[in-house]
Amino acid sequence: MRFAIPVQDGRLNPHFGRSPSFAFIDVDPEKKQVIGQQILPAPEHDHGILARFIKENGAAVVIAGGMGAGMQQSLAQEGISVILGAPSLEPVEVVSQYLNGTLVTAGETCGCGSHHHDHCHHGERGH
Repeated sequence: MRFAIPVQDGRLNPHFGRSPSFAFIDVDPEKKQVIGQQILPAPEHDHGILARFIKENGAAVVIAGGMGAGMQQSLAQEGISVILGAPSLEPVEVVSQYLNGTLVTAGETCGCGSHHHDHCHHGERGH
């Protein structure tokens, strides 16, 4: 099983659509342990392109801080599950906590302040 995590400066980037790279974390689902990691630069930001990039790199699950509704729909169309509200930790730690059932999620957060846009969904459609 493979997870995708938006990354900036070696940690989960809470602002999914602005991530310069993604960590792809491979896990052994039976042993519930991380067996590999690959960091790839993000493609240009477009919901369809980004969703295909994640699928083409083998991820079945995205763990993120916050994400707009359009991106969630694009990932769902590719058959990719999304877990939101994850803390800004190192990607391997995020996946390890998820596998162990200890990942604490806080709802959709991306630290984008009081403005609303399609990359940070807080119950409103962006501009």
